[in-house]
Amino acid sequence: MSLHKYFTGTNVALVAVFAGLIAVSTAVPEISLISGVPISLQTFSTVLAALVLGPWRGASAIGLYIVVGLAGAPIFANGVAGFSIFARPSWGYLLGMLVAAIPVGLIVRRLRRRGALSFVSLLGAGLVSLPVVYAFGVPVLANKLGLNVFTLPAGCEGVGDFASGCVTGLTVGTVPFLPGDLVKVFVAAAVAAAIHRAYPWVLGTRAASKQATAPIKVADDESVATV
Repeated sequence: MSLHKYFTGTNVALVAVFAGLIAVSTAVPEISLISGVPISLQTFSTVLAALVLGPWRGASAIGLYIVVGLAGAPIFANGVAGFSIFARPSWGYLLGMLVAAIPVGLIVRRLRRRGALSFVSLLGAGLVSLPVVYAFGVPVLANKLGLNVFTLPAGCEGVGDFASGCVTGLTVGTVPFLPGDLVKVFVAAAVAAAIHRAYPWVLGTRAASKQATAPIKVADDESVATV
């Protein structure tokens, strides 16, 4: 299979732009929790990349961001650079964001083929990212903090605060982030819906290209994805 059609100037530019957006999102002032995991706009920017670009270009944008950060640019959360990111309890979430771009992008591509892209459908696709991100982030966080993912330490009768030690990796790794992540996915879906309305070609499907030049309905089974 020829790959040259994927490495067009437009695709490379879009991947680079969204990688830059992800990097810029870490420059916004962040809040670091007692667990050492920062709350930033990365969730918004990574979900937006998948919702707008589809699976492989969305994942490529996140992957490019990670590669540049590992190369030494201080673009990870809290200005961290290089392989020192793996010493922090938050790196599992970063890996989860990369993996989550695939199912989210595939759903969006399928929605485009069916002519069903809307704010609500994009919101549903974006929400799929959260369990994927947590599935990677929580075990790493628990390991770094010496917590069990699901079970409380011996002697604990119920979940307390982090300082008490009566917590699980699941509660520490999800509860503080979930409300903010839901808001960020909501906003990302709204922005993505606006982008798809203004630039229907951006997802790169044949249906989208025809839709950009003619206001007619395109048969869904004739669309061929290039993302």
